[in-house]
Amino acid sequence: MSSLKQQFAKFVSRWGTVGLLAIGAAATPAWCHAQSLAYATTDPDIEMWFYPVSTANGSGSVRDRGSSFATYSYVDDDGNVQFYGGDGYDSSRRGSVLLATNTTSTIPKLDPSRYQIDSLRLTVTLMGNIGEIAYDGTADDYFQITGGTDDPGKPIELWGVGFGGAYTTFGFAGETGPEYFNSGDRRWPIAAGSFSGPYQVYSVDGAGNDVENAIFGGYSATAPGNETEQFSPTPFAVGKAYDSQGVELAPGTMLGAGTQLTFDVNLNDPGVVSYLQHSLAAGNLGFFLSSLHEPLAHTGEVAYPDYFLDNNPSGPNPNGNAPTFELAVTILNEAPSADFNGDGVVDGGDFLTWQRGYGSQYDDADLAAWKSAFAAGPNGLGSVAAVPEPHAAALAAVGTLGLAAFGRRRSFAVRN
Repeated sequence: MSSLKQQFAKFVSRWGTVGLLAIGAAATPAWCHAQSLAYATTDPDIEMWFYPVSTANGSGSVRDRGSSFATYSYVDDDGNVQFYGGDGYDSSRRGSVLLATNTTSTIPKLDPSRYQIDSLRLTVTLMGNIGEIAYDGTADDYFQITGGTDDPGKPIELWGVGFGGAYTTFGFAGETGPEYFNSGDRRWPIAAGSFSGPYQVYSVDGAGNDVENAIFGGYSATAPGNETEQFSPTPFAVGKAYDSQGVELAPGTMLGAGTQLTFDVNLNDPGVVSYLQHSLAAGNLGFFLSSLHEPLAHTGEVAYPDYFLDNNPSGPNPNGNAPTFELAVTILNEAPSADFNGDGVVDGGDFLTWQRGYGSQYDDADLAAWKSAFAAGPNGLGSVAAVPEPHAAALAAVGTLGLAAFGRRRSFAVRN
């Protein structure tokens, strides 16, 4: 190792991260600051109910109420329950609700990494027109459902939205491009009055898996070969019900008309967070609401949940309560790159490059960016062998830093 590298390494080993990263720490650069924003709506832009018939596909899906239910079992002639998978034309989640909102009025479109999601809550209100349902505020294991060992009741689940076919994003102003899914657009393609292909908008979990037929397998828009085995996905959130004092209701409590369900989105799931970040970067938030309640004809219960979808002053729900969204997000300012020498690694070589260009090409904000990136790197300051040969000018700077630090240490020792 050359004497120059040895001197740099000696300084690093003696003073460590604190000594080196204290350089230029007097001022906090502007890029370190962040901005907190909030978005809320009491009437999402897209509120649609889907069911695999032509009258609930497209404009017929835009309604002031929607319900969720599923079909995946039947009782055979011997009285035994049999399970079956779903397909792309008639998925296991037969009835489901799509909610989406345009966030650009409050949240700017930025790179996904700039969004720190602080909280996201959705609410829906039960209409109770199809009877009361037993409360279940925990996610179900689908293998326990089909194995007959599941707890009583069925949770109401919140999922992300996946796009297929030509769709890639939501539209909110009647955009005509094939990539936009607007309110009233079709979930299933139509030809000659019949479905001509599988669903092109579907529920996904945090990993991006199509969950429409997860309960017992079948068609999948995302699985290899478009077929999936049974699996048990984790929803973005499960609807919770509380009493007037804010205490969660006991499992099995019967829920009727006017019950509000609260969905606090799971921000501990990196996949969910990534979904939200990319959604905001596209200017929207979109979710599917569904449940695995089976109507009576499919060995299940008579009642299944139905929800208010808008605040129409007239019609079937004149006193309706539309779904709500409440988002809190921190916008992280974009830090300048700390890879000053362009070798793909943030290390001591970039510090030396900064020194040579300080005052002309680089400033204190660049140094602060380097400090942050260098301290967070996989090898920290311990891998001194990676430090390149410093030039004479850099050596002088490093020597000065070392002497100054040594002087401060001697002074400190005398005082004590």
